[in-house]
Amino acid sequence: MTDSSIEETKETSEVDKTNEKRSTDSEGPTREKRARKSAEAFVPDDFKHIEHQVVIVEGRGTPLQDLEPVRASIEALPVTAPELLAAHKFLYPSQRKPPKHRIKSDILEFSGFLPKLQEGQEEKDVEESDDKLESEMGTRAYKKTIAELKKMCDVFAIDRKGKNDKDGLVNALLDFLGEPSESLLKGGSMTRSDNKKTKSRAAAQKEDEPLEFGQMPSDSQLQTWARYFTKVYNMEKATIKVALEVASDKFGVDLKDKKSLLKEYLAEAQS
Repeated sequence: MTDSSIEETKETSEVDKTNEKRSTDSEGPTREKRARKSAEAFVPDDFKHIEHQVVIVEGRGTPLQDLEPVRASIEALPVTAPELLAAHKFLYPSQRKPPKHRIKSDILEFSGFLPKLQEGQEEKDVEESDDKLESEMGTRAYKKTIAELKKMCDVFAIDRKGKNDKDGLVNALLDFLGEPSESLLKGGSMTRSDNKKTKSRAAAQKEDEPLEFGQMPSDSQLQTWARYFTKVYNMEKATIKVALEVASDKFGVDLKDKKSLLKEYLAEAQS
């Protein structure tokens, strides 16, 4: 063997030893990976077992559970019926989605969005409060379609005979839910003493008979219409001319002679 061959053999042997050492060092002791624990969100003890609780204010009318047609209508619907959840949400808009077992009982405990009158209350204060509450409910009602309003009236067994437009359906719904009464239900015997309106519509109820299309509305009917008009139209863009045209179409008569009065009512409704 030549000297050069011996040298090459030595170099190769040293390289192999170096590589073997590196391989051994890199292996080292093996460690098992720790199983990662899932972190649980912290929930204070006071909040762990809170049950659904809806705030039900005592209203001015009869509790729905004491009105047989309403109770029968509610009980007949499956708890998963969309119209039942929609009715609950309409009555209690600020409440979170209720558990299924509470939906019907919450609805049946409702006795009107107009709170029970307290001794010593000033009539003016009651009127202002009623107007505000009815306006809030009316605003939400007008956001619904005619089909949705019809379904909601049917859920509450409300008599909606002859009420096929949005104004009529909203009024029927608010009349009943403001102060639930059997006289406003299907088959009920509606009388003026039983069918108590909110203060903002009390005057109209006293002086107005049912209005047919083509008849000139009374001042109180026009005032009621103006209030609802301001809830569904952008009043920054709707001029008195537009309001006059819409009102004339609604009642089926030319209301140009009532232009000044309508303008006054619209301004009052926005104040």
